Amino acid sequence: MSLTTVQSGMLTTAPLPLASAGLGMNGQTWSAPTRAIGTTYTNSTGYPIMVIVTCTGTGPPPPVIGCYVNSVLICQFTTADYYTASAMTPMQQTSTFIVPNGLTYSLQVVAGSPTLTSWYELR
Repeated sequence: MSLTTVQSGMLTTAPLPLASAGLGMNGQTWSAPTRAIGTTYTNSTGYPIMVIVTCTGTGPPPPVIGCYVNSVLICQFTTADYYTASAMTPMQQTSTFIVPNGLTYSLQVVAGSPTLTSWYELR
């Protein structure tokens, strides 16, 4: 990729510098670290990372999981569908989020009793 500029009537092309701190760059690979719901982790890799989590659960109440980055709720999801007022069918649900370098991240139970099925990180 290149950057084209016009200076004093001349057209020049120079390589566009790649962001060395971009996601998936600098040799980042997928891993399956040991992680738990309710524990806060810190991204100290020097780069942003991507986190993919999958949870299951039944209710009532419907299990709800919150994804937090630096104590800010950035997404939440449920792992059960309502079929009757007293019983629910378990489901697997997946969420993906980005964690900038130096920030903390965690999954927290918002409601119910979800179970962590898998946790992967591009780091």
